[in-house]
Amino acid sequence: MNNSFLVLPKSLSAKIVLFLIVTMMCMAALFNIALISIQKKAYRTSYDAHGAILIQLLAHSIGLAVFTENKDEMRAPVSGLLELDDVFEVVIWNKDWEVLLPAPAVPTP
Repeated sequence: MNNSFLVLPKSLSAKIVLFLIVTMMCMAALFNIALISIQKKAYRTSYDAHGAILIQLLAHSIGLAVFTENKDEMRAPVSGLLELDDVFEVVIWNKDWEVLLPAPAVPTP
């Protein structure tokens, strides 16, 4: 059985075209890998910045409640934060790293 697809072409122009096709496919694959890597880094940076903003807002809104260790005043901001789609769990510690309010993780559908 003669498989003509695996046999290299004999003419120079066909070899050049085949070389260019293979080169372009390799370059496209490398370009896609590079773009995916760039997008991953950008997404991670954006996601980390969003998390930091949420942490700062929560810290500002429950500052007095943490100082007095009043769990009732902590529940409202924490429950509001848990309603967001990208927040799964909230835990509040004091300065001695003791857990003040462990909020249960929201089950994902």
